[in-house]
Amino acid sequence: MSEKSEHKITFRLDDYHYQLFMKKYRNSGCKSMSNFIRLMIFQGMLLTFDEATWEKVYHLFAKASNNINQIAARVNATGNVYDEDLKAIREGVEGTWQSLNYMVSLYRKVKR
Repeated sequence: MSEKSEHKITFRLDDYHYQLFMKKYRNSGCKSMSNFIRLMIFQGMLLTFDEATWEKVYHLFAKASNNINQIAARVNATGNVYDEDLKAIREGVEGTWQSLNYMVSLYRKVKR
């Protein structure tokens, strides 16, 4: 930055948000608070995520993982692999994969 900074912006934070701000500032490695704020404003990203979508991904993953564990236990006990079991694994993985791909596509749109 070659020009002298002439404009000053002031804002207030409650104690909770001030502590969060200071933690991020300390962890940033920036030499000055002004530099940190400029970096966050002009190079930072603000991401918001729909909790319902994340919950859906979490539950799909948990369900698929549970099914795989149950199938593995059955295979270990019987020595047999059933077509229905393989189908359940494929469906669980596919559902989780689709949801994760959706979330990644949203992130990539923001990243551009």
